[in-house]
Amino acid sequence: MRRPTICLLAAVVGLATPAAKTNAQQAPAATGPATPAQLEQQLAEHDANLGVADWLTITQPGHDTFQLANYVERRRSELIGDGIAELLRADRSAWADHDLRKLTLLRQRTKWPLPADPDARESLARLVAGYRRNIAMTALCVEAGPCLDRIAVEEHMSLSTGPDERQFYRLGWLDQLAPQRSAFAQTVTPLNAAASQWGYENFVEWLAAGYEMDDAGLAERVDALWLELKPFYGALHCHVAAQLDANEIAGAQTADGTIPARLLGTLDPRDWRGLRDLAAKDLPAPFSLEQAVPDRFSSIQELAHFAAAFFGTLGYPALPDSFWQRSQFDSGSDETGCLRAGSDVDSYRDVRIAICNDIGAENFDWLHRAIATLHYDLAFADLDWAYRTPPHPGFDYAHAQVALLSLTPIYLRGLGLLQELPGGRSEIARLLDQALRTLPRLMGNIAAADWQRSVFSGSTAAAAYDRDWWQSMRHYAGIDAASLRDDGFAAALLPEIAAGEDPMAEVFGVVLGYQLLGAACAGASVPLHQCSIAGDKVFGSRLHAMLSLGASKPWPNALELATGSREVSASALLEYYAPLRQWLDEQNSARTCAW
Repeated sequence: MRRPTICLLAAVVGLATPAAKTNAQQAPAATGPATPAQLEQQLAEHDANLGVADWLTITQPGHDTFQLANYVERRRSELIGDGIAELLRADRSAWADHDLRKLTLLRQRTKWPLPADPDARESLARLVAGYRRNIAMTALCVEAGPCLDRIAVEEHMSLSTGPDERQFYRLGWLDQLAPQRSAFAQTVTPLNAAASQWGYENFVEWLAAGYEMDDAGLAERVDALWLELKPFYGALHCHVAAQLDANEIAGAQTADGTIPARLLGTLDPRDWRGLRDLAAKDLPAPFSLEQAVPDRFSSIQELAHFAAAFFGTLGYPALPDSFWQRSQFDSGSDETGCLRAGSDVDSYRDVRIAICNDIGAENFDWLHRAIATLHYDLAFADLDWAYRTPPHPGFDYAHAQVALLSLTPIYLRGLGLLQELPGGRSEIARLLDQALRTLPRLMGNIAAADWQRSVFSGSTAAAAYDRDWWQSMRHYAGIDAASLRDDGFAAALLPEIAAGEDPMAEVFGVVLGYQLLGAACAGASVPLHQCSIAGDKVFGSRLHAMLSLGASKPWPNALELATGSREVSASALLEYYAPLRQWLDEQNSARTCAW
């Protein structure tokens, strides 16, 4: 099992990890393992209980369930930390290739490398948990008003009448984040030391091992993807900057053509959704399911059946009856909005979701994504425990992505959710809306990965965090800070990345999602942006075969099963957006695109 989409425990201990698939419920053995298979068995037995504990924190949050989940999670940390340390001390000269592969995979089944020393392990967990908690609890207190959390700050920014007011909130938030720079810096050395104990040069080398590459090889592959994407992103960037200028926003472009972050209207420099109306000026609104979904469906269960039926058209096995019996279809909300989670609770085949009873377009998309993930869990459920995970971090995202891309207007009209197909300029509006939600995130994540690599390799010291963060953002994403502070920590605007999570999983996942669509639709009678894999049982069989491999083979083998290619390429993404690229080039024909 992989962690629930919302894992409340992760915020407490900072060590969320994938769990196992087994029906066993016995307590794990106390002795250290002599082989990877023995550690697998211990973790499988333990993680069956962990899945139940996690589910309780989601569906019955409270002091007791958090205490229980913390205890079970801490025991898991002891098992895997002690177990891997024991395996690394063992004589591995006579191990079979599959045991050596399992050892590599087992070292990727935690959120962080775990120190062998229990006290060091506990200290690292506290450091990470404290840092994450402080970021999550950040608030901006303004004069004569209440203190604002991040959601409230971004809401104020979206309603602001001009860039100066947005900048007020942005700089105020950065002031609150600045003290977290030293807290984050304290995690760098112990994370690198833990990675070193597990046989890696540093933390980013451990991250790269999840892609079965070293860090230099991963960086080279990422740069190749960036170079593929840059001409299209550059055209989008140029158009947005020109529209900002045309809207008489002073300083919309800097001398080098970058866009100041203060103009984006959000704290996250990857989030350009607020620029949609400006970028799409004179275009019709893209089609929306906001009204069609509640008009069509009477319950969230009915909406879930609709999403599950999509995967049935691919020939996937049906979700087990227990999914419908044990899922919680009215999980309510918390302070961040609708509460959603997906989990393989019994760590074998008891897959469930928890979702609020909101019959709307957001839950429509989320259900397709969540059920895609559960199908991945079920597909590799019978493999050895170490192999029960995607072959690299982007594959799970890619499987969900190709499903969402396949919810095309043609597919939705055939099922009665749309009355008319968008065409011409309406299609351009749809593609522009998707591109604004997709491309800036990819380029921002690539910039964040560059910064992360620099920090954990020792090239960037704490005093230079802000300087090097914005240097990466300018180079890879064309976004400029316009102002720096000596003690700044703008990386915490992306808390999941500043906390050490892998920014490249989403990049590879998005690109691979389009690549899967391109492979399925080769030779189709419609353009790629209108093509859907729905109903294609031949491709569905290939796709499910890819899922069923889990991590038992290297990821190029899995990719080849579904696409026929062993290389990651953005060519399908560029083909998908070809009509938008042509429109952007027409808009930019008389403009000077400096970045």
